[in-house]
Amino acid sequence: CATPVLILQSADHKNDVLFAFYFLSTLYWLTIWCQAGRVRELYLAYLSFTLSFGTKSTVLFLLPVLPFLFWHFRSRFALPATGGARKVLVLAAGAGSLLMLMGSGWPLLNLVRCGHLLGEMATVGGLPGFEANAVPHYNGWSNLWTFPLLAILRPFSANIGAVWVFWKHQYWWWPAYHPIYSHFGWLCSCLLLLLPLGIWHHRKRPDAGKGFRSWLTLLTLAFVVLSLPQRYRVDGMFCGFPRYLLCIPILVALWALLPALIGLREAGWRRLGGGIGIGLVATFLGQSFYCLKLDASKPIGLVWRLFLDPGLRPEGGMAFQFDHSVRSTDAVAFDSGFGGMSYPLYGERLTRPLIYLKPGVGPQGIPAEVVWVVIDRSWNVGWSHPGVTDTSQFWLPMQRAETQEDLALFKQLSSDPGFVLIVNDPANNQFVFRRRTRA
Repeated sequence: CATPVLILQSADHKNDVLFAFYFLSTLYWLTIWCQAGRVRELYLAYLSFTLSFGTKSTVLFLLPVLPFLFWHFRSRFALPATGGARKVLVLAAGAGSLLMLMGSGWPLLNLVRCGHLLGEMATVGGLPGFEANAVPHYNGWSNLWTFPLLAILRPFSANIGAVWVFWKHQYWWWPAYHPIYSHFGWLCSCLLLLLPLGIWHHRKRPDAGKGFRSWLTLLTLAFVVLSLPQRYRVDGMFCGFPRYLLCIPILVALWALLPALIGLREAGWRRLGGGIGIGLVATFLGQSFYCLKLDASKPIGLVWRLFLDPGLRPEGGMAFQFDHSVRSTDAVAFDSGFGGMSYPLYGERLTRPLIYLKPGVGPQGIPAEVVWVVIDRSWNVGWSHPGVTDTSQFWLPMQRAETQEDLALFKQLSSDPGFVLIVNDPANNQFVFRRRTRA
């Protein structure tokens, strides 16, 4: 609970905490099945997996482990002498149906809508010949040691926005209190020092939970190791990995904290154990205070202002400012790249018609009922420029990498006498046009 990224995510609009819940449920039931061998635990593990996949595709990194696991327990899958093929077909049909019902059909929807299983994320471009920073590739083998090392060091950095990479003699961007890019916290790093005690305690005690801890650890570590080689074009963007790997603090607590507390209890040092418990609560409260105060997206000062004035809109963000100044019934056409924010354009009561324009470099047909055209093409500003190779360069002057698609509609409407430019923000590739014939 004292993990900053978990505290920040718990009050954010992202789905990482929900995914962590479903994924840990998958690991739990799979671990119970490894121990007990009952089929009901396998069904519950699959149900949790479908919910995980419907929430975030990261769970797919668990799939390579399953064939080895099922091969190890292959004796549990003996088919009956008769009707075995029919039973397999029924189970396969049921598994596929459950997968769709639990929200895991999004790759197919992406394929129909965008032409790729991963959706627009896989089609974001930068300059010709260069990949976009939104697209991960599976060849970042150095992440296997770079991420764990920097994740351990990050909580102790004096720079609130970066971590010191000592072998490169430079700071890499890694904000401490950002819900997407925060870290596991100093307590998790310090608990690693107790891992030898936990391993010794595990080997010493032949209790019923020994097998559970072993299988849970193997499954979790396999998932983490298979997840880490994801490489983004900009080196250092693994600072976003902690929110995908919220299972790590759980595993550290299982191996380091719990054995220490059990050892104190068995030694009769209950008061010391109680003091540690109070210290853990104090650590959580202290971390929560700093997260509330320094949250990069919703600091407590902003939350308090919104509480006092529910109609207040954030100062930044073109979409929020647009919503604040446009009639709630005006039709809007939206031209967006990856990362564009559309939901404020619908209006507070969702009464504003919103039409999504199909991306392309050719002339766009603007429907006659549209009063406003909003262009939000900010992603390729900086993120996709080939000159930005690692996160130490995020403090340098912004470099641009607009595609022809990013500027196509702006150029079209700028020369169209039927529209007038209302908002002009070329630094972020954000523009708003209004139809001249508005009543």
